[in-house]
Amino acid sequence: TDPEMEVKTFPACKVLSFIHKGSYQKLHEAYAFLLKYMQENNLEISGPNRELYFNDPSEVSEKDLKTEIQIPIKE
Repeated sequence: TDPEMEVKTFPACKVLSFIHKGSYQKLHEAYAFLLKYMQENNLEISGPNRELYFNDPSEVSEKDLKTEIQIPIKE
């Protein structure tokens, strides 16, 4: 019911996934790691990335935040 929220269903796909623990300010380091891995293994992006947030920053400390990054890749 929140007008700021939008729910979308994405089609199933193969993804490269990484779970980052810590500050959102450090997510760029996880992305850099994933992109380097993709380049070294000749993987290609096939769609927009996704981020899944496993906890709430108002309920846990910054160091305990968990975020899963998913980058869809071509099969």
